[in-house]
Amino acid sequence: MAITISKKKVATHNKNKTTPKTPEKITPFIDRMTVGVNYEPNDLSADIHSNIWTQTNDTSVFAAVKPGGSYKRAWRIKLNAAVQIKHFPVMRYRYAEGCAARLSLTFSPHDLGPKGLEELHAVLVSIVPQGWGSIVEDGQVTMLEVSIDLPGIPIGNCHPLMQQTTVVKSWSTGGKLETLLFGKKSGNQTRMYDRGQKRKSKKQAWPHGETTRIERVLRGQHLPIQQLPELANLFAGMNFIDLPPKPPPSEPEQKHYIWYMFCDAVSVRGLPAALKLLPADTYRKRYRAWLAQHPQAWWKPDAIWTEWKPMIEKHKLSSTNWI
Repeated sequence: MAITISKKKVATHNKNKTTPKTPEKITPFIDRMTVGVNYEPNDLSADIHSNIWTQTNDTSVFAAVKPGGSYKRAWRIKLNAAVQIKHFPVMRYRYAEGCAARLSLTFSPHDLGPKGLEELHAVLVSIVPQGWGSIVEDGQVTMLEVSIDLPGIPIGNCHPLMQQTTVVKSWSTGGKLETLLFGKKSGNQTRMYDRGQKRKSKKQAWPHGETTRIERVLRGQHLPIQQLPELANLFAGMNFIDLPPKPPPSEPEQKHYIWYMFCDAVSVRGLPAALKLLPADTYRKRYRAWLAQHPQAWWKPDAIWTEWKPMIEKHKLSSTNWI
């Protein structure tokens, strides 16, 4: 039986659709990062080992946690600037024959802020020469999570048109899209989710309006910390489109219903997952070309990334001058 879609109803639906507010300024921030330093067996690494063994006895600063992996010891570092326990930096440590072998730190510069980084530096001074400055000189970033928030933009209005086929997962509740995930957990990933809904699911208050967070997660990195300001734009390869209310002009009228069914799938599954439902050589190819002609006006990755270096400098993340 043929399915008929009323053009009048579709037109009314799009006419009444609320246009999301365009964010005035979008600033990238580091939500989480892991840095590590390897040490050769020598007098310096022996001193570091001795310092760690002594300083970590102070339970008012160091709280022992499970090390994980090849590490032998791990602690949470209690900082006054950390509002919650989960914001305490985690220090993991491996040693051999009385010498430090590897020291790593996982923390959120965004949650700690510049003041928290100064506190962390003060703790590290008692362990390694020059504190955070020494970590910067000798260390590498192994994991990096860079995020941006889109206030006033609901995730239902974020339609990423990915440049290549990738692993896509989506979660929705009551037919409303909440989370999009691209990539494998073992590699680099992109996550998009409704911040308010995430807070509410944890029974936490969310006094702000609809906000979408986009996270770019890089794993298995070997980036010298001093090169962090020169990191290439992590959002340059992302494109967001304004979902057109009508199908491509070349689409036969009797096939318009497929477009409207596709739009319904987008609202529940997200654009990438909805595209994967279409035959690759026919509808998917045509729809992708049509969608690419409707970029979102508020998405300007180059402008977003101009805030990257000032953010790094504000936190002194790549600075060796911590005197």
